[in-house]
Amino acid sequence: MISRWSIAAVILGLLAIAVFGSRHIVKSSGMSTVQTDRSPLALPLERPRIVVRKAARRLDLYSGDKLLRTYKAGLGFSPIADKKQEGDGATPEGEFYVFVKNNKSAYYLSLGISYPNAEDADRGLRDGLINRAQYRAITEAIRNKTAPPQYTSLAA
Repeated sequence: MISRWSIAAVILGLLAIAVFGSRHIVKSSGMSTVQTDRSPLALPLERPRIVVRKAARRLDLYSGDKLLRTYKAGLGFSPIADKKQEGDGATPEGEFYVFVKNNKSAYYLSLGISYPNAEDADRGLRDGLINRAQYRAITEAIRNKTAPPQYTSLAA
């Protein structure tokens, strides 16, 4: 089973790798090839943003509207579906922020993302996956840009 933390580690670990330099994909004649790029990006990035294209299993790193790099992305065992609940193997969809950098992680520079977000909390409450107290804790954390509860039926 792939936990929410491992999904966050994969997706946001890739962001960290993107910022500090690693391997990236270069489009060439309709084919994707992997090229080593050890040069760090110019920091700070302007309005940094990552977009995970699940069907293509790739992560795009932007600075403002400029695409800087593209990376291969590893996803759960059910990569296309949006994450609904614990154990579904899906990768979350939506907009998230980074709430923690885990320097002691087994994954290189893993970062924690704000999953579940407010939309996930709405759905979870409606579908009976979380209770009213968990819903309030999630939505309050999102409003305050802090860590939402990590151990609900929506997460792992």
